[in-house]
Amino acid sequence: MKRTRNILVVLMALLLLLSLAACGGNDQPTDAPTNAPTNAPTNNPSNPVQTGDLTVSVMPGEMTMYAGEEIDLMMGVSASDSSATLRISDDNDFDSETPGTYTITYEAKLGDKVATGTRVITVLTAKSNIAVEVTHNHLGENKWPGKIISFANNQYVELNADTKLEKQSGVFKNTSDQPITLTINGTHGISAIIDANGVVIEGRDGANSKLVNAQYPDRAGSTMKDMTVNGETVTVSSSFAKEMVIPAGGYAIVVQSSEFGTTADSDGRSFMNYNVIRCVGNVVRLYWVDTNETLTPYVNQKPTASGNTKMLVKFGDTEFDFATAVLMGIVTNDDNGTFDLSDDTAPEITLVNNGGFDINVAGLYTVTFSITDGEFTTEFTRELEVKASGMGTITIGDKKMNVSMDLVAVDQDMSKEGNYAFIIYTYEYKANGSIINFSDGHGAAIIVDAEGNLVRIYDGANAKYYDAENMNGLAGGCNPTGYLNEAFDSLKEGEKMIIATNNETNNAAGGSRKFLLDNKNIGVKVTGPEASEEATTDRVITIGDKTLIVEDGKWLYNTAVERTTAEHYQMIIFDKKFTGTFETNGFGCAIVLDEYGVLIKVYDGANLTYFTTEGKGTANFTTHTYASVAWSELQDGETLIIFPNGGDNSHRKWALDLRGAAAGSKSYMGETATVTGLTFKKKEN
Repeated sequence: MKRTRNILVVLMALLLLLSLAACGGNDQPTDAPTNAPTNAPTNNPSNPVQTGDLTVSVMPGEMTMYAGEEIDLMMGVSASDSSATLRISDDNDFDSETPGTYTITYEAKLGDKVATGTRVITVLTAKSNIAVEVTHNHLGENKWPGKIISFANNQYVELNADTKLEKQSGVFKNTSDQPITLTINGTHGISAIIDANGVVIEGRDGANSKLVNAQYPDRAGSTMKDMTVNGETVTVSSSFAKEMVIPAGGYAIVVQSSEFGTTADSDGRSFMNYNVIRCVGNVVRLYWVDTNETLTPYVNQKPTASGNTKMLVKFGDTEFDFATAVLMGIVTNDDNGTFDLSDDTAPEITLVNNGGFDINVAGLYTVTFSITDGEFTTEFTRELEVKASGMGTITIGDKKMNVSMDLVAVDQDMSKEGNYAFIIYTYEYKANGSIINFSDGHGAAIIVDAEGNLVRIYDGANAKYYDAENMNGLAGGCNPTGYLNEAFDSLKEGEKMIIATNNETNNAAGGSRKFLLDNKNIGVKVTGPEASEEATTDRVITIGDKTLIVEDGKWLYNTAVERTTAEHYQMIIFDKKFTGTFETNGFGCAIVLDEYGVLIKVYDGANLTYFTTEGKGTANFTTHTYASVAWSELQDGETLIIFPNGGDNSHRKWALDLRGAAAGSKSYMGETATVTGLTFKKKEN
């Protein structure tokens, strides 16, 4: 076990023993130790050189220490006459940090009398630090150099039972074969609990009060700010290192708020947050720095996929290639059973389920993939949203990104950046005396001139500035925390600023910040983000001799809708491809077409009546549940069309007239419908 030895304590103990021996003459206790510890200083007093009756005593005369330890060179040195002046006459260039053997000479002087004594100190190579290594430095080299955080040797502690400690940082190992509970005082620090193989099983971000565990596996997205300690609910910030349950053979890694620097976003706590407890299942390596001896034997992990963020797709886009586009931005990785990144591989992605994707049907689709390393298989999903309206595009040179226009803000005075993908400010906004009232660090901003050319880039993520004279970026030319105001202050007539703030969504593959940072090309043309041409197709439904035309913007197809907005639409169409949720207002009407387009059911929420091809039936719904009941009873291949209550209700009347409820009126039950954009099966003759 590697521990730092406290030289001062050992010296004091030796002096005490010598003093006791002097007081007792030659009598020695029967239980006196016969062997000193192997690493203890040798108790050999020097042979003093004396003048007259003046002597120098050096106790002990020989000693051993480890580089980096503290030592008082005058401890144990005395003159026979307390009136004498005692000093070090030659320290032999002693350096407690440098291994070697040093002879220290002491001198006592009293009038004309001079006496000397010597001590030989052997400085051994320092005992090893213990390091925590990660595979990626997500914090950034400009904030933390390298991929390790190193603890002094005396910050490594082995435990075999429940323990309570005062405030301290360190690496604490459970050497027992059972879980133990460790409690350490302190607030606003960071702790990680890892198993014997270095796999993170829990993290506590006391700086931001976030708990990371199986229920909340991602630190950035965790919303759990409290936990239970001794039966009481406490904040993670106040109790980040209390009641840490360490598994057998596992470790707790603790960084107090006062350790490894105090600068926000660049100290030891930030290293732990971004690189160690970033997610449950992350793997780190513990090792002794001097020998590179690994303490956490690596075990094969499941392959991973990242960048699988939501993708926006334009309704009816004839150029959209599903097989290629659905994989854009997804990065796969397998560790090949080692911690070393050099032998990592990229497993092939297999499409498991396309989620019923249809470019001609607006809605949200969940696509499932799998990757395998032969031992483990990982399944993951990606969402594709087909939007018929409200979508825009930004282009930088030949690169483009689709964006929902409700995530784009233009010349808005706001105190928080919100969840916007892009925030745009024009010169006119600045010229009117307006300012930016929110802050953001490490984001990105580009400046586009009146002709649409990219002329300046403020890269807050990497502290770089780009323009025509700095095509490759001027390091340090941009303030990471002040890039917003720098870019805004630079705006000239006709220019506009496009910002992508620093947040988890914008930073991910497919996100706006990553898009700007990946396309830093001064001089290229920039367009948007502007609303693209929207689908302008009216929907026409015909059943027998009855036809209803629903204008664009008044219909929805497989799109989630809320009760408060349903009344704005005249026709809402759903089939079993739809996997979301919807609500409608009361007193509407819903019809069901079978797989051949035949009208088979009418759910009359206005009059609480129910019709099938067999005639009038018993309604099992209310005026408010007519649509939800119809949806719950919908079968594969069938289509549900809802005509909400609202507006002039001409659309609802059209649907109600299909029943043939009034005496002498025609019933359209059993007749075949045609609907723009829908294809039904053909009946065999």
